[in-house]
Amino acid sequence: MANAVEGKCVEDGTFEESDFHTETTTIMFADVVESVRLIEENEFPNVLRVRHSLKWIVDHALVQHRGCLLERRGDGILAKFSNARDAAACAIAIHFFATSSLDESRRLSAILFRIGLHTDSVLADNEAFYGAGINLTARIASFADAGGTALSAQTLSDLTPNLDGRIEDAGDCFLKNIEEPVRLFRLFPLVGTLTPKSLDSTCPDVRLKPSVLVLPFVAVGDDSECAKVSMVLTDDVVSGLAKLRGVNVLSRLTTQVFNGREAHNKNVLELTGADYFVSGSVVYLKGRIVVRFQLSNAKSNHVVGSGQQSDDLASLLAGCSEVTAAICTSVGADIASHEVERSDTHPLPTLQSHCAMLSAVNLMHRAARDSYAKSERLLGVLVERHARHPLPHAWTAKQHMLKTMHGWAGDVSVDGGLARQAAERSLRTGSVSSLALAVRGIVASHIERDYESAARFYAEALEVDENESLAWIFKSTLHSFTGNGADAVFSAERALALSPCDPLRYYFTSLAASAYLTNGQYAQAVRFASESLQLNVRHMSTHRVLVIALILQAQHDLAFAAGQKLLAIDPAFTVEQFTRKHPSGRSETGRLFAEALLSAGLPKS
Repeated sequence: MANAVEGKCVEDGTFEESDFHTETTTIMFADVVESVRLIEENEFPNVLRVRHSLKWIVDHALVQHRGCLLERRGDGILAKFSNARDAAACAIAIHFFATSSLDESRRLSAILFRIGLHTDSVLADNEAFYGAGINLTARIASFADAGGTALSAQTLSDLTPNLDGRIEDAGDCFLKNIEEPVRLFRLFPLVGTLTPKSLDSTCPDVRLKPSVLVLPFVAVGDDSECAKVSMVLTDDVVSGLAKLRGVNVLSRLTTQVFNGREAHNKNVLELTGADYFVSGSVVYLKGRIVVRFQLSNAKSNHVVGSGQQSDDLASLLAGCSEVTAAICTSVGADIASHEVERSDTHPLPTLQSHCAMLSAVNLMHRAARDSYAKSERLLGVLVERHARHPLPHAWTAKQHMLKTMHGWAGDVSVDGGLARQAAERSLRTGSVSSLALAVRGIVASHIERDYESAARFYAEALEVDENESLAWIFKSTLHSFTGNGADAVFSAERALALSPCDPLRYYFTSLAASAYLTNGQYAQAVRFASESLQLNVRHMSTHRVLVIALILQAQHDLAFAAGQKLLAIDPAFTVEQFTRKHPSGRSETGRLFAEALLSAGLPKS
């Protein structure tokens, strides 16, 4: 994305007003590890080897992953990519090239790289890129391990853990010549990564019902309006299919993960665990849309059913599209022979507004706080423009909830109250939103401590849409609070299966760990808490779950080490504080957990 920047012509004519522009891009800096040592040991042969490696990156890795060389910096390479996914794939390919032909005896003399990735808006002219983002990328590279990749939160926001690579949260890191700490993450290739397909689910609905993933419909042609129509159509099909009672329809947040990427069957099956997926294309011309669609078996790659349908764009925006109805009816007949019960929540009435809402939803789930602020502004405009439509209010309610989860709320009770107000405004529009009901339930549970009302809200949300993953994960938390471990696990596994690529994956796995802990499945609790902490090392409740589960497994040394990490994040933590504030703190389960925390060496008061 490029924007013109005002310039000023200096007296010697060095540049003109049109010379500079800003460009949002993902920057890569790849630097040879210990090049000085290698050259001192054996100068000419190692110079040739370094040159060969850098040439391979330029001629092969950058070309294959659609990167563009900006400049050579000594023994390093500075490059740009139009998206973070290509940059991450290129980094992994570079490390694989550097180590694939080495045995253990040759690793000391290997030409390895440290790679940094950062996404930013940078200043550019026809010859070079400039600005703080370039320098920050080089500093991020210096933080990376030898043969490793480090990336910023801005870059992470455009990646999907377990699809673009394995992610590990390195926390707040101090970099040379940068005053404030920078939140960094490590990127690893996918080797032995936990995926939803590997879960040993005890939930009958997860095991017995076929699951369906809707892939984004491909916009045919370069028309930007057609791309917007594709977004709205995809979202409407997910909403329509969610009413099928005989299938598990994966969440719209999982669908968004496949925007702009090629979704091969193997990836779809392994990452999402889907049994079937819906795909297709859309053509938009003079107010009419023509859609080709098909349902495929993810295991066999066989097309189960297909069709073509056309309609007016106005019908799609009004929530009565023949295209969506045809797709849902066909999928229902082909999979479960159920009739489609259309949702009361229609798309927003204009193409621009609905696309703006989808952009806001995407932004609010990113790790960077500036993205959240942009989402907040977008939703504010949509709420004013469409005050009687349930969706902007419902997503605003979730937005306030996310603010408390990330620790960005100055007063949790204030943002909890704002979430409640937005959810209630959504419900007062006359169209029932499962998302609004789910958020209203979490406010009742966490802020108001009204568990009876929370249970009612979750039940109503799942009555409206039994595939609402947020309602399932919140319901799991309620069962954990009340000591109902079996139901907590059931609900958590259902949520994980319905939203395997959720941008809040760390939150889902954290709450799943709590469910397993409550149910006495301590090994599973450790497993899911560890996965959650790899994605978000700051989440305090996950640290507590890990410490407790390790103690209850009699792994005292590991529990003590985990407890020290907890105290490093929150030095003021005490067991008495946990007992006083946690909803189950004074129950029998809460007393067991408190004893475990004390056994791990955490302070009583």
